[in-house]
Amino acid sequence: MAIIENGILGGFRGKVGTVVGARHRGQDIMRSRGPRKRVNNSPKQRIQQVRFGLAVEFVRRLSGLVDITYKPGDQITTPGNKAVKEIVSNAITGVYPDFKLDFPKVRISRGSLQSASAKTVAAAGKITWTWEPNGINEEQNLEQPVIVAYCPEKKQALYKINASTRSNGTAILDVTPFLGLTVVTYLCFTSPNQSKFSDSVFTGELLVS
Repeated sequence: MAIIENGILGGFRGKVGTVVGARHRGQDIMRSRGPRKRVNNSPKQRIQQVRFGLAVEFVRRLSGLVDITYKPGDQITTPGNKAVKEIVSNAITGVYPDFKLDFPKVRISRGSLQSASAKTVAAAGKITWTWEPNGINEEQNLEQPVIVAYCPEKKQALYKINASTRSNGTAILDVTPFLGLTVVTYLCFTSPNQSKFSDSVFTGELLVS
């Protein structure tokens, strides 16, 4: 029901059919009434909502990185959406409602550059990644490692994009905010101008000491 405030020729406040009347900054305005929201209560929809929410929460913690490592494929799909879709499709385990991220299957980047396996060691509040320098030419040797540490307990991530070069075979990340906590780690490589990336590699879970 709507209320006519100043007679038949005045503005109104409330709903009339598909029109909503209101007063905004001293002026009477009308706008179309939006469609009613549907409540998705089917079991399949609830399951998908929980899986989606889990992926969105993780990607949000890495949004600054994902915006770079997941290039948009078109004008509609954002890097974040691509990362969320990747996780929902491949990296969630468990049975509803107790889903959880399958961290070894999580990808924090996708691309065509060559990947590399690596070992990680934590000491003095820092994590060191080491890998076999596997560049076959100068261009590959100059590619830069991207190192990531994610703390499930805090739901926070730390990362460095230009940590060193592929030819160095090592990179270090300061993770003192995670002292005494367990983190999961990842490594990928990027071209110096960050136009290309490799698929990320899960490089283990460890206690930060």
